Amino acid sequence: MHLELLLLPILASLQLLTTFANGSTVDAGCPPARCGNLTITYPFWLGSQDQSSCGPPAFRLTCNDTASSPFLSSSYIKVLDVDYGRRSLVAVHALLAADAACTVMFNVSSAFAITDRFSISRSNRQLYVLSRCRERLPPLGSVPVTNCRANSSGMYAYLGDNYVTGQAPANDGGCELSVFPVLGSSKATEMTAANYRQLIVGGFLLEWEPVGDCNTCRASGGQCRYDANTAAFACLCSDGSMRPSVCDGKYKGRLALIVSLAAVGGLGPKRALVYEYMPNGSLEKYIYSESSKLDTRWEMLLKIAIGIARGLEYLHQGCNTRIIHFDIKPCNILLDHEFCPKIADFGLAKLCHLNESILSMAEARGTIGFIAPETISTSSEGSSDV
Repeated sequence: MHLELLLLPILASLQLLTTFANGSTVDAGCPPARCGNLTITYPFWLGSQDQSSCGPPAFRLTCNDTASSPFLSSSYIKVLDVDYGRRSLVAVHALLAADAACTVMFNVSSAFAITDRFSISRSNRQLYVLSRCRERLPPLGSVPVTNCRANSSGMYAYLGDNYVTGQAPANDGGCELSVFPVLGSSKATEMTAANYRQLIVGGFLLEWEPVGDCNTCRASGGQCRYDANTAAFACLCSDGSMRPSVCDGKYKGRLALIVSLAAVGGLGPKRALVYEYMPNGSLEKYIYSESSKLDTRWEMLLKIAIGIARGLEYLHQGCNTRIIHFDIKPCNILLDHEFCPKIADFGLAKLCHLNESILSMAEARGTIGFIAPETISTSSEGSSDV
């Protein structure tokens, strides 16, 4: 049997309608860019875009080669990875990585071009390079720095504890110390001073503070911008105005909180729905896992909960016809690259007129454990999403 994929033209039209209804779907002024394997979006922006309003100056990236990683502003700090949800990035000083501690040139606190927008995460470890040690006596727990072009005699590497709070190696002042943050590996066997080269090349973790509430701006139909005149976050609205936080309109842009249907396919009696790609999958794989990379601080959980509530408010009040989902649960909440939630799977949904507050049903709908209590109560005909 030949595989037959039936793409419905009407769905393409619906997708276009979604794009126009949701002003945050496409950002023509500051579109996401690619450099290496990274997606560059607010608050980061590429200098080649020549748009200073695309993000704060400290978040400007330079992409010399689209096949390699970008550099932070005009510094030697190369960005290896970005986690927009946790507001963190993995970076490495290119000169230090190339030299691999053979020549001690600087300390991170004085030579790394890190502005007040970024801070070195305390989850890093401290890697010490000890040089000019008297009598060539290595401190306890250190390893010699080897394989250098220049003479590295009297140089040693020592892996300390957490950055800032860790203790320097005891050497009785016999060595000069330089300290660098390293992110390291989750494997204990790789977190040793002997692997100092790999630790340096692997980079360290930087964190940044929130630069405006970008998700709320997008949900209101706006685009995230930086106002150079006020040196503050701004929300660019469809009328061209720049607002401090959100655009006007109670439900405008809330469609951004509903997952988009891209196409439908079929093979014989089987059918498949193709949704927009959500890189962080469903909430289910994070909320029940103790080893999840999702930052489970109240701030992140609150952001997800508010996003789901806004999406439900849009379904209940923002459409021409009220939509009751009936199956809100973690596996039906998808997360984008910033962990912004979107509601998916409308297989159990029902329509209801806006002037109606009660929806009669022949039987309860939903998944046990997530059903609204009133839907299984014999004394109530009300219905809701929880």
